[in-house]
Amino acid sequence: MSYSEGQERPLEADEQELLELLRAEAREVLEAGAATFEVTWHRFGDNLSWPQFELRPRRSECLGLALAGGSGDWIDTTLIVDGEEAANFELWQPTGEELLAAARERIRAVIGGRAELKLTRHWRVWTIVATFEVPGSPDKTSRGPCKPPEYRRLFPVQPGDESSGLLGPRRFPPYM
Repeated sequence: MSYSEGQERPLEADEQELLELLRAEAREVLEAGAATFEVTWHRFGDNLSWPQFELRPRRSECLGLALAGGSGDWIDTTLIVDGEEAANFELWQPTGEELLAAARERIRAVIGGRAELKLTRHWRVWTIVATFEVPGSPDKTSRGPCKPPEYRRLFPVQPGDESSGLLGPRRFPPYM
């Protein structure tokens, strides 16, 4: 099922927190003109609309990021590659405080050029993997199974690369 354009509504408390977090963490790059910020509204069928907060770099080679709340216990992290939404990962943490702290670290990693994306194969199953270099250990998240042709555009590919079981990694530079 795909989603469609939704209608704007007042933000719920957790959505407002996420909006403020992204704006605060991106303040420097927004003020410098290195990125833009936008709120888009989406919906599935007749369900309530939800906001997605999008940070898009001015330089096309940088990684963009969109965040959407998930009723307070998870956050959708969508990576924007070459100006298009490329991969979506859920971020879960035990508490709202830990959730916002983890989202903050992902935002900082994307803006700072400390994120990468790759497609890996284990046996016959392909998985898209995002790694955010954050303090402590890397924050790795993945989604699978997936089909390589759907993600091939994200990686410079030479004939035979797919047979290696790895496409990428693709690293992204800092916004400034």
